Amino acid sequence: MKRIAIAAILAIAGAMPTAAIARADIWDFLKAERIATDEMLEPTEYGTQDLNRTDLRGRDLRGRDLRGRSLQGVDLRGADLSGAELDNANLRGSNLEGADLREAQLAWTNLSFTKLSGADLRGANLWGANIVQSNLDRANLSGAVLTFANLGDSYFNETNLANTNLDYANFGNAKFHRTNLTNAKYDLTFFTNRQLGDAIGYRPGR
Repeated sequence: MKRIAIAAILAIAGAMPTAAIARADIWDFLKAERIATDEMLEPTEYGTQDLNRTDLRGRDLRGRDLRGRSLQGVDLRGADLSGAELDNANLRGSNLEGADLREAQLAWTNLSFTKLSGADLRGANLWGANIVQSNLDRANLSGAVLTFANLGDSYFNETNLANTNLDYANFGNAKFHRTNLTNAKYDLTFFTNRQLGDAIGYRPGR
């Protein structure tokens, strides 16, 4: 393992050709160290493997094609994922606190058990996404699409859901406190008046 570690570091630094050591060994070493290179993020022969539990804090991932990728338990705090394509990706248990996800494509994405507090999801497409048991406190989802999304047992403390499309979404057992629902659409959405007691802009029976 020591030989692999040294060779991998030299290869990354450009001081040694990657052909001198099996790319699979380099990949395994980097994953063990929770390192993700740009090559790993590309949809190539080597970049289609999972990125589970890697450290991507603060990374610039704008517009990246990460559709269908496995990103379970990844640290994405403060990362820029604006405009990224994450349809059908698996982000279960990941930390996205303070991440920029404006206009990101997250249809049918698994975001269960994630930390999304303070994240910017304005204009994001979360059609059919699984966001159960997640923390969205103070997140900004203004203008986002959450049609058919499952948000059961999640937290929405001072979350901005203004102008969102929540049609057919499930909020069973979700916790709301001063959640902004101004001009949101919620036809056949599953939640109760009791859940939304102090929500801003909520119109019961609409």
